[in-house]
Amino acid sequence: MRSKKRAVKMLLPDGRRPGYAADGETILAGRELLADALTLSGDRLLLSFSCGKDSLAVWLWLREVAPSVEILPYFLYWIPGLSFVDAALRYYEEWFGCRIMRLPHPIFYQYLRAQWYQPPELCALLQAFDLPSYDFADVDKLIGAQAGPPALWTALGFRAKDNIDRRNLLLQNGPIGTKKRRWYWPLWDWDVTQTAEIIRAHKIKLSAEYKYWGRTLAAFDYQYLKPLAEQFPADFERIRAWFPLIDLELFRYEAVGRGGGVMSSSGDNEETWLS
Repeated sequence: MRSKKRAVKMLLPDGRRPGYAADGETILAGRELLADALTLSGDRLLLSFSCGKDSLAVWLWLREVAPSVEILPYFLYWIPGLSFVDAALRYYEEWFGCRIMRLPHPIFYQYLRAQWYQPPELCALLQAFDLPSYDFADVDKLIGAQAGPPALWTALGFRAKDNIDRRNLLLQNGPIGTKKRRWYWPLWDWDVTQTAEIIRAHKIKLSAEYKYWGRTLAAFDYQYLKPLAEQFPADFERIRAWFPLIDLELFRYEAVGRGGGVMSSSGDNEETWLS
């Protein structure tokens, strides 16, 4: 694939832009792309692991083609302690034989700072906490600092064929990030069939979230909350403990019909492609 031209900010020892062929425009894929990532990151990579199919495929592929590379996986939770999420993480830890670090997702703190679904008596308390604002680059730097030098790149389950926005991001920024966040998109050129094939080949299970939503939990609006309240009532109570007025999202939908709640993400729904 040919990229859109952009300013060069980092070069490899051979003079190439990371993730690009010698012509500076053709985007690399597969083992060639991995070689560039490892030139920058050494024999270790962070892995942003969502329990979703694409990040799972990335982990499986890296194990196949680069078994000597140390993968440092981490998971960002929207709400701490959801039972189906914890069960999936324990399963993957056992399957892969390593620990998955758990950290709060930036959006979790964002919701608390914005006092979403909070009663008036808690708003002043949350404001007094002065909760920090941070982004994915901050998370990567924190984990990377604990891991030690060199600076590590983070492998992400990103596929350009998911939607036009992701394709444009690839063309504009490349498959290896050299900006604030150091990202690496190992399987950017894969389609959903390839993702399904590698998961089936390893006979590894998907998270229970796929049974109810066809993807991992990506928002706290009605389409996610209603099945969650019905199938995982204890987990719904855990969400209510953090956001006491969350029932208003259910009321909003049932009163006025479909529409995005304030705790939605921009994540697109994914088909239940793996039976």
